[in-house]
Amino acid sequence: MFFGEINMKKLFIGVVVLMGGMAYADLLYDFTDKGGTFDGQTSVVIPLTDGAISFNMTVSGSGGNLNSNLGNFGIGDDQIDGTSESITLTFSKPIDFKAIEFGSMVGGISDGANLTVAGSAIDLYTGVSGFDGTPDIYTPASPIRVNVGQSIVITGSSETSSFDLENMTFEAVPEPATMSLVGIGGLLALIVRRTKKQN
Repeated sequence: MFFGEINMKKLFIGVVVLMGGMAYADLLYDFTDKGGTFDGQTSVVIPLTDGAISFNMTVSGSGGNLNSNLGNFGIGDDQIDGTSESITLTFSKPIDFKAIEFGSMVGGISDGANLTVAGSAIDLYTGVSGFDGTPDIYTPASPIRVNVGQSIVITGSSETSSFDLENMTFEAVPEPATMSLVGIGGLLALIVRRTKKQN
């Protein structure tokens, strides 16, 4: 039977090609210089597209209105001040969190951020392993999955913290149904290729 003639090596090659075709570019969202997008609001839904995946990111503020009017992004003004102000990000589809960049974060824990990703809390300030502080970019050792219903929360690490949120890098996660359809397409491509070689 024809299907039985497809050996494991060719099937493996097909899967590798398939997985390569499914890769999406990292999506970097810049929170700064957004004019009226956030100003005067405490919750904003942002439609995004990553590869073939469309989804929403909801940005919510606690302690004041979201503000991106001054070239930075913060609560009330252009900063996230202390532990009473926080920004929460949620997504309508799963994402892999890859990096986040802050601004105006100087000194030690008294001026740092607390980042909670999918329930795991991370204190960020100059001197913390994996966070230089110059520039203020945090990149986890491996991407952190944030599922629907989970969140990313940014607040101060102490009452004297003062910094702004600049951008975040993440990637949408293909749904199982999408992966299955692409897998079927890859298998059909192998069959068509083999048929052409035999003719």
